[in-house]
Amino acid sequence: MYGALLKFGWKRQIQYRAGMALRLAGDMLRLYVKGCIWLALLRDDFRETAAYTLASLMLLILTDTRISGELADRVRSGMIAVDLIRPVSLKWYFFFDQLGENLLRFLAEGAVLIPAAVWLWKLPFPSVQSICFGSIAAARAVFLCYSIQYTAGLLVFWMKDGTYTRMMTDSLFTLFSGLSIPLWFYPPWLENICRYLPFRLTVYEPVCIWLGRYTDAECIRLIFLELGWLLVTAALQRAVWKRIGAVLEIQGG
Repeated sequence: MYGALLKFGWKRQIQYRAGMALRLAGDMLRLYVKGCIWLALLRDDFRETAAYTLASLMLLILTDTRISGELADRVRSGMIAVDLIRPVSLKWYFFFDQLGENLLRFLAEGAVLIPAAVWLWKLPFPSVQSICFGSIAAARAVFLCYSIQYTAGLLVFWMKDGTYTRMMTDSLFTLFSGLSIPLWFYPPWLENICRYLPFRLTVYEPVCIWLGRYTDAECIRLIFLELGWLLVTAALQRAVWKRIGAVLEIQGG
């Protein structure tokens, strides 16, 4: 069932080739502009920061999700009633559908962006060990990012509108995940706050593992920390679902 959803999301993304081309052009422009900014500001440490920018962009493609908006639309239209009686988990139905699209984007854009960035800025290649640990951390980051977004998206059953939850979660990820700026540029007080939140584990830490900034012991600790936050978000989802049964009101449909 989940494999079919993954394949369906992949095929749907293929149908919109013009959209994929536009996103690729936009991501290339974003990567180039950020690279030029870092080159102007950090000539000595430019290569590592540029590599961070490339890796964070590719991870952003993998972790992209529209679950908050999807849930809001389905609650407003009443289609959520159909979703709830399907013989498949609502959470994983949306996850694998979205993952199919993300994987195609990752492969298609990565085939262009990665060689272009490596050639343009002479970026360093990570070690085999860093790739292995980084790939495990990135895979868990995909699940963790979606789990956080899904947990926040469930609030739509009370708010009836996913706009504010999406704005809230997007702001938190932008500020605390290291998506736009590596956390090593943050002031110490703000970096310490980030360490107590799960958002850094979705972008900053997996990328730093890829870049070889951590020892093996630190990589293993971060991977287990991701697992811990996954368990926390799963517990939150179960608690929220218990409350949903008491307040669910289907609109429209």
